[in-house]
Amino acid sequence: MSDPNQDDTLRDADRFPRPPVPSPRPSTGSSGPSGGSHPGGPLAPGTHFGRYEIIECIDRGGMGVVYRARHTALGKLVALKVISTSLQFDPHAMDRFLREMQAIGRLEPHPNVLNAYDAGHEDGVQYLATEYIEGVQLGTLVKRIGPLSVSEACKIISQAAQALEHLRGHHLVHRDIKPSNLMLTRDGTVKVVDMGLALLRDEQTETLTSFGETMGSIDYMAPEQWADSHSVDWRSDIYSLGCTFYCLLAGHPPYKMKRGGSLGRLKAHLEAKFPDIRALRSDVPDQAAEMILQMVSKDPKTRLTDLPGLSRRLEIIACGDLQGLVARGFDTAAPRPESAISQSAMTIDSVTAEDASSRAEPPSSGALDGGDPQAETRTLQYSVLPTSQPDEKYENGGPQRGGQKPWLIGTAVAGILAVTAIAYGPFRSEPDPASDHASNHVLPSPPEGSPAAVLLPIASFGEPITIATQQGTIHDMEFLASDNHLVTVSKQGLLTIFDLDTPNRPLHSVSVSDDSADSIVYDAEAGTLMIASADGWLRLHTAKDGTALRDVAQASAGLTGVEQIPGEPAYLTSDWNGDIRQIDTSAAPATNTLIAHRAEAVYDVACSADGRWLAWCGREPLVTLMNRDNQQRQDLSGHQDWVVDVAFAPDASRLASAGHDGQVRIWEVPSGQLQTSISCVVPQTLCFFPNSRFLAIGGRASHVLVWDLQADRQLLTLPVNNHIDSLAVSEDGQWLAAGDNSGTVTVWRITFELTPEDGR
Repeated sequence: MSDPNQDDTLRDADRFPRPPVPSPRPSTGSSGPSGGSHPGGPLAPGTHFGRYEIIECIDRGGMGVVYRARHTALGKLVALKVISTSLQFDPHAMDRFLREMQAIGRLEPHPNVLNAYDAGHEDGVQYLATEYIEGVQLGTLVKRIGPLSVSEACKIISQAAQALEHLRGHHLVHRDIKPSNLMLTRDGTVKVVDMGLALLRDEQTETLTSFGETMGSIDYMAPEQWADSHSVDWRSDIYSLGCTFYCLLAGHPPYKMKRGGSLGRLKAHLEAKFPDIRALRSDVPDQAAEMILQMVSKDPKTRLTDLPGLSRRLEIIACGDLQGLVARGFDTAAPRPESAISQSAMTIDSVTAEDASSRAEPPSSGALDGGDPQAETRTLQYSVLPTSQPDEKYENGGPQRGGQKPWLIGTAVAGILAVTAIAYGPFRSEPDPASDHASNHVLPSPPEGSPAAVLLPIASFGEPITIATQQGTIHDMEFLASDNHLVTVSKQGLLTIFDLDTPNRPLHSVSVSDDSADSIVYDAEAGTLMIASADGWLRLHTAKDGTALRDVAQASAGLTGVEQIPGEPAYLTSDWNGDIRQIDTSAAPATNTLIAHRAEAVYDVACSADGRWLAWCGREPLVTLMNRDNQQRQDLSGHQDWVVDVAFAPDASRLASAGHDGQVRIWEVPSGQLQTSISCVVPQTLCFFPNSRFLAIGGRASHVLVWDLQADRQLLTLPVNNHIDSLAVSEDGQWLAAGDNSGTVTVWRITFELTPEDGR
């Protein structure tokens, strides 16, 4: 598995929500886009769902699908959100969906709040229709263009304050105010969206308040929201809006540079002094800076609460309108801005997720500390067991109540970007002098008579090939041997094969799952692809055209990874239940053997090329290394947060692990000793080059790092526009591909040379 989605993912939450397992479904195996109009299934353009005609799918994920649709009688465009049939019996999912329906439904129309038109069920499938917004998320906008001007930020927060006052007047608390839940439309209007966590203040029940439950986003949550999200009022939204105000001006959330991962930022919100924006921006007037500090008072009783007054004061500071920002925000190489098509303004993956993470300026310290300045933070929901001790304590770096186990953080992040495919010429090019050496997995020999110790590799790359798949996050990919082909699997459950000589048009696109397809293994000898999906199924397809061969096995929970055991007709799988299983495919039906179990979800499993070593990681700060010969295991400690990817070097001498503490750690095999640690911005996916010396690292930093492990230095930085979720290196080591959370695949040709250490 080389890949870990919306923001709202360790390996992007798109990647690791815990999906329910639907009934077995045979694979279609047919090439071409999936279609259909059965209730709860994919709805093809031109089909009808009740009174709505489907125009296009604009987002899909764990909660369901969002379509751009037209009311057949009124002719009105809407964003139609249809919940997945597999979630009809999931109480958490249905609670969130119904909460969103009730919250939006009780509101009177307001220019700064998403308006609802219709809700109900069709053939037993719940749906919600809202106004269709063509706009851009402010979180995305800040990522794209950097911190906003003082006037622009004040204008945005002024409009958002008016929206929050409207919610307060209807006894609603949003509980998830953050940049990605504020949208800027083409006419310069700011809209508050995503009411999935809204609290209906006059409908609290004893059941809801009998235990602590926390919902919100780590970088923007008020201190009191951590104790019990059902006891908060509109003042918690003001705190979140103050954090958002800071982010618009600084380019990153207030405590993003804090060490210690999620727990460190939580503790900062509870205890640390709020940073003064004037330390970063000398142009911010004192009135605006003081307003931020008043909005983020840790004590709700002393917090600024006059929303209409706040809006008026901000309008005095601001000048002009937001049309200049609109022009910059919608001026992009892609014909449709990132959020313009999907922002029905409903984050469909924000159901309780058992995953993962946060994702401009200033990047320097963020990279060192593992923070991501451009991050759109995660939305989370967790529960705390009842306790008679209301005060929180800090033990072992995390909050605990009454001596119970620490809370579980679940994250769900949704981000759908529309990008135009750009082909930069043919994939094949003339061989360079390093080609023969690369195919043998070694660097060119140093010049005769030159001491090898003083020679270091340098790398260069040509113009990349860029493919916009428009399939959601690319979760995994593989180069296919002997052909110029690349195969990908995606959030939309599609297997797609590209010929990189003609990348604009896929050779084959096959629906392999109604849910997300998360991991893929290519068997060159057999010519097959084994695919692990979030619906729990392991499925076998042909590598030639993606045709389905058979459904191999189904786990009791969604699969997160698959790995082939070299030289054996067997595969390893990891899943949300914390199981590592070996699936023997030599017989039908396949045999299924439990190898190991963790109390928490396992995100990835790896096997060394010699078949002797296994490794796995997951929702714990540990990597487990196991010797297959004697079954002995050792837990490798050092990470301070969840570990989301592991990869063995091809020569089995090293094991790399990526943690959400901002560290990639390199362990010696078999001793398990730590060799080195590489600081990155939330690494998510790793891939070794065939020579075992170079390691590609992708994550939330919106670039791929190529690291020389022998010299312990950075060799290359390959820029991309979004967060990297998957990586692949060709068998000859000359090509590197990266898949991101916008559905874009970027492919580079890499050339390595040796040069004297001083660069001469």
